[in-house]
Amino acid sequence: MKPLKLTMSAFGSYAGKNVIDFTGQQQGIFLITGDTGAGKTTIFDAITYALYNQTSGGERNGNMMRSQYAQPEAETYVELEFLYRGQTYRVRRNPDYKITKTLKNGKIREQKVPHSVELTLPDGTVFPEKKNATDAKIIEILGLTADQFSQIVMIAQGDFLKLLYTKSDERKMIFSKLFRTDIYWKIQENLRRKSMEMDERIQENDRAFEQEKSRIIPLPESEELPLDELVERLRERVKDALKEQNLRRANVEELNKKITKYEEINKLFVSLEKIRRTGKELEARQAESKERRQQIENARKADKVLVAEQQNLRQQQAVEQSAQAIAKMTETLADHQEMFETLKTQLQEAEAKQKREAADTQKKMLALEQSFPSYEALQNARSEEQQAKKVWEDLGKTSEESFHKKEAGIAALKEQQKQQEQVVEQTKKNWEQTSLSASESAKHYEHMYEAFLKEQAGILAENLSAGCPCPVCGSTVHPDPAKLSDHAVTELEVEQAKKTRAAAEEKRDLAHAAFETEKTEKQKLAQAVEKEEADFVLAQTIAKQQRKEAEQNYVSLQKIAEQIREKLVYPSLAEAKKQYAAMQKALEAAEQEIAKKRQKVSELAEAMNTLKGQKLAEEENQKTAKKLAVKTEKEYAKLLEKSGFVSEETYHLAILPERSRSKLEREEKEYESQCLRQQSEQKLLEKQVSGKTYTDTTELNEQLKAEKQALKEAEKTYMELHTAYENDRSVLQNCAVYLEKGKKLESEDQVIKSLSKTANGRLSGSAKIDFETYIQRQYFKQIIHEANKRLLTMSNHQFILKLKEEANTGRKTNEGLDLSVYSLVTDSERDVKTLSGGESFLAALAMALGLSDIVERSAGAIHPDMMFIDEGFGSLDAQSRQQAIEVLGELAGDSRMVGIISHVTELKEQIDRKLVVNRTDNGSRAVWAE
Repeated sequence: MKPLKLTMSAFGSYAGKNVIDFTGQQQGIFLITGDTGAGKTTIFDAITYALYNQTSGGERNGNMMRSQYAQPEAETYVELEFLYRGQTYRVRRNPDYKITKTLKNGKIREQKVPHSVELTLPDGTVFPEKKNATDAKIIEILGLTADQFSQIVMIAQGDFLKLLYTKSDERKMIFSKLFRTDIYWKIQENLRRKSMEMDERIQENDRAFEQEKSRIIPLPESEELPLDELVERLRERVKDALKEQNLRRANVEELNKKITKYEEINKLFVSLEKIRRTGKELEARQAESKERRQQIENARKADKVLVAEQQNLRQQQAVEQSAQAIAKMTETLADHQEMFETLKTQLQEAEAKQKREAADTQKKMLALEQSFPSYEALQNARSEEQQAKKVWEDLGKTSEESFHKKEAGIAALKEQQKQQEQVVEQTKKNWEQTSLSASESAKHYEHMYEAFLKEQAGILAENLSAGCPCPVCGSTVHPDPAKLSDHAVTELEVEQAKKTRAAAEEKRDLAHAAFETEKTEKQKLAQAVEKEEADFVLAQTIAKQQRKEAEQNYVSLQKIAEQIREKLVYPSLAEAKKQYAAMQKALEAAEQEIAKKRQKVSELAEAMNTLKGQKLAEEENQKTAKKLAVKTEKEYAKLLEKSGFVSEETYHLAILPERSRSKLEREEKEYESQCLRQQSEQKLLEKQVSGKTYTDTTELNEQLKAEKQALKEAEKTYMELHTAYENDRSVLQNCAVYLEKGKKLESEDQVIKSLSKTANGRLSGSAKIDFETYIQRQYFKQIIHEANKRLLTMSNHQFILKLKEEANTGRKTNEGLDLSVYSLVTDSERDVKTLSGGESFLAALAMALGLSDIVERSAGAIHPDMMFIDEGFGSLDAQSRQQAIEVLGELAGDSRMVGIISHVTELKEQIDRKLVVNRTDNGSRAVWAE
């Protein structure tokens, strides 16, 4: 993978669009040089951000990379065109950021631009998926993750010494990401988890075994027995208890049969005595039955006479009702005749009066109807007058309110403009202060970093003593040891200075963005004030002219309406039509009143004729009713005499209501039925008890009660013994299962624990190296082997790196990935921290190059064909620096490109091809030196 062209727009310290063409530097070494803080590392950040959405050091994300120098409308993005396996790809990525746009109406609006990424494939098509899928596609093409890329392609500032000096545990985390050895850690964890789960299963089985034993039910009267003997003894006791229970149950059944037989015979004797008493009671009620039968017979004869009597009474009532109706009709006819004469006279008088008034009203209506068009003209004139008046008044009111609002709005805008000028001045001062602070922090970090590397020799010389070999050269004589300055810089102080620099640069960027935002807002307010004042003057002129024209129109319409009104009787057309309608309604009402009077006279004459006919018919009905009344009276007297009643009073006493007579008949029928049933039941019972005697069952019941109690006790004893037997037999079977399961679990546990201890490096007496560390040691050995090939050259065959042997690793701590330095001069080993500053850089560079080789190899024959190294050459002397450049030149060869970021002056003389980054007040620019 090689970069062909890098485009940065409003990114980092680059304000505008900056294009870097790499096509002229496709092999060999080139230098990226410039002042501190100019934006050299930003080039690395841009490449890494375009590919992986993160910066080279991993300390800043894309959202923090918008340039502080960018114009409000400038786009922020990075576009990288690169060559891989002979094919060209292009990726363009932008972070979340905000821009300002000027709309067509002149207003300025802030707009948020969301994060996006676009990948163009070699055939010119754009990869169609969303962000996550596009990021995965880029990793698939390159064959490298972001972590692997930062270790073999983009080696960030200060990352050399990190891998060299770190402890085994930290180095293990780095290798886990690079070589993806976490699968072996998962195997370790899986075995450890299974071992813990096995412990829980064994404990759970033991608890279940003890819990099962606690369920044993012992025999209270016997000594404590083994579980199997206890179960056998319970089984025998259950058999004996079952025999006793069956014997008691047979006795109870036998006694129940005897008692039931005797009680059935005794019930027959009791029933016979009861039925005989019932027979005597029925005999005592015979006189009452006879009287009831006579009363029923008299009521039946009276019913026949009652029909004739009722017919006679109905006929007499009909004669009386007819006489009353004839008298009422005669009286009503006299009243109707008198009313008829009165209504007839009133009708004649009303007709004459209505005729006279109708003629006068019709004349008035005709005159009023002819004046209607004039009223309509007046109405239209008044409507136009009111509309003109409203227009005139509304124009005055609206203009005044609008002018007050406009003046208040302009005053508010001017006050806001004044406040905004103060805000802009304050944000400008803040930006200048943060820019100065960021520059000082950057210079301080560079000074601390170079001082730290120079102090490494002084740290080693502190522990030298006469007669002891030097860990660097091996000499026992130390005539002029390096001196440690009074204020030696520590690695922690360097790291803290780096973080301070990053924080200061971030504050500077935020302050500049705030200044640009407030400045834009100030310009927007000035434009708004100017526009509002011009609009106000124009609106005043237009409003004044409109109100004058509206007033003249209103006065003219008012005069026209007054001239029409003076010629009319009523004030409005509605009032004139109302009067016309009232006259017309009065005519119609008078005609309706005459028609009602005529209708009433006609209806009364017709009613009188109808009533006369009804009276004649009722007189004929009265004659017929009198004849029938005489006939029914004779028939009633004849039937009463024939029925045998002594008198009419006796007949009336014999009459019974239907309900009373039905009750007497039911009572007599029930009595007869009871007599028959008693006689039948008495004969049957006498036959059933023939030859039998009554038996007392008291003694048998006492025996039955005693036997039932004995049966209950026998059943209780049997259930207790049976429950204990079934429970203890189940416990015996379950305990055998738990014991067998426990043996199997113990066997499995031994195997799993042995595997877990081996994989997690916890075997007693063995090195503390777990499975993942063991695998990583194989990678580390390859890395050290490749690193030593270059380190021999760079150190003039003075020393090489060596991995601590397994036999020498710690028993209590993990030292499986610890490094040492082997001196080829003194044939001795020492700690890597004893290396001088220059030696440390050479060893770290060799380690980084070796790591790059192995990561490429393990990633599936990936060939990035490029490497970028950020700083570190300032700690080398001239010879070491020359050797390092030669090694990097061999690494580049004829096909690979190697870029070095540094501001060391000597490197500018040693490397011909240079990319120069210049910093100005308006942002940075990067150009190739001629």
